[in-house]
Amino acid sequence: MKNQSSVVTLPKHTLSVLASEIAERFSFFGLAAILPIFLKNHCYDDSETEAASVLHLWRSGVFFFPLFGAIIADVFLGKYRTILIGSLLCCIGHAILSISIDNCVFFLVGIFLIAMSAGVIKSNVSPFLGDQIGEQFSTQRGLLFNYLYLSINLGGGIALLCVPYLRETYGNAIAFGVPGLAMFIALVVFVIPGKSYKKSKGVGVSEYKNLFSKKNLIGIKKSCTLFAFLIIYFMLFENYGGAWVYQAEKLDLNFWGYSFAPDQMQSSNPILIIILIPLFTGVLFPFLKKNYGIELSLFQKIKIGFFLLIIAFVIIIFIQVEIDKGRQPHAYWQLIAYFFLTASEVLVSVSCLQYAYEVAGPNVKSIVTALFMLSTAFGNVLLSWLNTQIHSGNLNFLGVVEMDTKYYLLLLVLMALNSLAFFYFFSHTNYQQNTPTANPATSDISP
Repeated sequence: MKNQSSVVTLPKHTLSVLASEIAERFSFFGLAAILPIFLKNHCYDDSETEAASVLHLWRSGVFFFPLFGAIIADVFLGKYRTILIGSLLCCIGHAILSISIDNCVFFLVGIFLIAMSAGVIKSNVSPFLGDQIGEQFSTQRGLLFNYLYLSINLGGGIALLCVPYLRETYGNAIAFGVPGLAMFIALVVFVIPGKSYKKSKGVGVSEYKNLFSKKNLIGIKKSCTLFAFLIIYFMLFENYGGAWVYQAEKLDLNFWGYSFAPDQMQSSNPILIIILIPLFTGVLFPFLKKNYGIELSLFQKIKIGFFLLIIAFVIIIFIQVEIDKGRQPHAYWQLIAYFFLTASEVLVSVSCLQYAYEVAGPNVKSIVTALFMLSTAFGNVLLSWLNTQIHSGNLNFLGVVEMDTKYYLLLLVLMALNSLAFFYFFSHTNYQQNTPTANPATSDISP
């Protein structure tokens, strides 16, 4: 007879959150997919570095505003209402885009409104989903977060394939309109089971200082210690949404008789994530544990992820060397780089997403999640600054005058130094996995 206590049924309304996230991520990734080439061709006179500086400033906003979304949710409105308001603002931003394709000033207003609202949503979805699981099923949160990451990348993968195709086939108006429609669908799907959700309320201004109790500060400090090392990591990682697209314009994009658009190459990332997450969690990690007794901690996974990102950029440099010689390498080389980039992301981002939730006190989960995203924001700010300096000629003394081999070499050196610092700092660190009954804020990083 099957043990009933071993059977875990996730609440049905969690499916609405996951389905809404698929549509919302389709909306975001669809917009992000076509922005690099649109900005370069229509707003910045074919300047890759100038377009990239604006692009990564926009992407930094997407990851900066989660901090405000977290504070609004944890202090004032609660996660549910914050997600709802953010979704409404995002729909307004898409409406502005739909009427300003030929006006770069208003277009930029629209995309930065989307960055703000998407950021407000972003820090609350993961902890809101985690809140829907009772403490008796808390061991399933890691699995649920994997489902969330799969949902994010399912929506992203479809968008990154379809929206660039719409741009090339039907023009910019349709290509920018479809993500707006997807955002509206995401809003509708999210509100349908509204009464079934477990909704936490904001603690209020008078109780705000209690959020920074000693116990909560321990969790925040642990998070910031780890997340500080992610800034350079994301400075490199975020190139796949900018510099790698511009590199793809110079590649042979013919696969089996079909010519891909350069911005469709980005779809490799979410598609590979959908493949690699179950492969890693369902096959590789159990195999290592069963046959070799190896059970990787979260920090060990992050270390391996750093190394895989370095491999990805070594491949990108190899491609760029060939381009700089006037050749046209085949895009399958960039696909190999995407494989290592994505394997790195699975190890680093999923681990950090779980870590951020588990070390946070019950009232600061959104804030700690936002701090994780803030590392991505700072990475994009550095990348925007770097491209601005290149465009202005301020890095000529290093020989970096455009997105060429020296550009990628500079990034590779930064990541190598960052990885060495991370390996040294956490060389004697062992992350202690929480038990289902443990207080997340007290989980320890033991020397």
